[in-house]
Amino acid sequence: MDRIDRLLDELLETGEVPADATPDERAELEAMVAAAGFVRTARESIDLESRAALPIARARFERALAASRRPATVARASAASPPSGRPARFPKTLGLALAGVALVFVLAFAANRAIFSRVDTASALEPGDLAQVEGVVTRVEPAADGHRIHVASAIGDVVVHASPSTSIVDEHDVSAIEAVRPGIAIVISGVVGDDRAIAARTLALGSSRGELPLRAAVQRLRAGDAGMNATVVSFSLTPDGTARVVLQSATGRLLLAVVEAESAARLLESGRVLGARVHVESASAGRFALRLLDDPLPTPSSTPGPEVTPPPGRPDALPGGLPSPVHISGLVLAGEPGELTILTIRGRVRVEVPDGTRVVAGATGIDITRALEGRPLVGRLVVVRGGLDAETRAVVADILVVGREAERPTPGR
Repeated sequence: MDRIDRLLDELLETGEVPADATPDERAELEAMVAAAGFVRTARESIDLESRAALPIARARFERALAASRRPATVARASAASPPSGRPARFPKTLGLALAGVALVFVLAFAANRAIFSRVDTASALEPGDLAQVEGVVTRVEPAADGHRIHVASAIGDVVVHASPSTSIVDEHDVSAIEAVRPGIAIVISGVVGDDRAIAARTLALGSSRGELPLRAAVQRLRAGDAGMNATVVSFSLTPDGTARVVLQSATGRLLLAVVEAESAARLLESGRVLGARVHVESASAGRFALRLLDDPLPTPSSTPGPEVTPPPGRPDALPGGLPSPVHISGLVLAGEPGELTILTIRGRVRVEVPDGTRVVAGATGIDITRALEGRPLVGRLVVVRGGLDAETRAVVADILVVGREAERPTPGR
């Protein structure tokens, strides 16, 4: 067996580039993994779109063929009548049949161009949005300011910039950039740049190899699509609190919906954003409302006292190996600029609120600028999504959802 074949077999089996691979061999192996992911997802997308276009082309061809088989009325010239000298004319039905066949070829050519065109991801990721995208790592390479990570996702290939300040977590605790390797499932949370690459604030890693997603062109959700059930594929929070959500329908279509702020807040309050099942409802001004179909998070029967702190690691302790940013909810006990103390079902948790944290006020009407001061949030229920500080293990907020005012729970009840 050739050496590169042996190294590739080991990479596919373990998910890691073999330690004895040279730098040139490592680069070649990573390129193979990236190419394999592109070919597989492109093939699946082509198959899906060609299957959808085939019935239309077949129906048009059968109609044209039926028209060509109809008996044509032929005018018989009298034997005594001399030729008129005018050019011969084709029967009308034959002309229609030929036109139909030509139309089939034109449609087939147009479908062929559509099938082999590149996946449109521009509408799914807009500069300035804070996006959450799930996918599979295909390549990791060093960059001047950290690392550049290539991810295959349902909305297309995504380039991610990870800096030294990026929080990297797995299902249990803080992780490291060395754990980000080809084949691993990942969720990216970060700000979309002008080049539509994502500057990662948080990277959440799965505990097992991910499966390359099926991709298709992203289309805009229309008013007539309201009433359908779908699954959330990607989520982008705009500066004004609304959201751009890519939904996957039961037939595999990817549809972009602009979602009103209250629906965005409810989705962020749920246990899991990406992968959540929702019902699409129409709303005003071209925006849609989403109603969660999944069961809500269970309500704890008791709450620990404010003196209790959870053990080191993730304070949300999510089960299973699915990648997800840290997600906590609770009552704000204390607040100041850049920091909150929140009483959760596992105890007292410190939350860092750095510059750039997106605040979703929902229907509370609270001023976002005042919310970032911290003190106005005391006594309110909040939801935080983000990462972990590698040194202090404090939760680092990417998104802060502000809820209603609530009475402080009685310890032990």
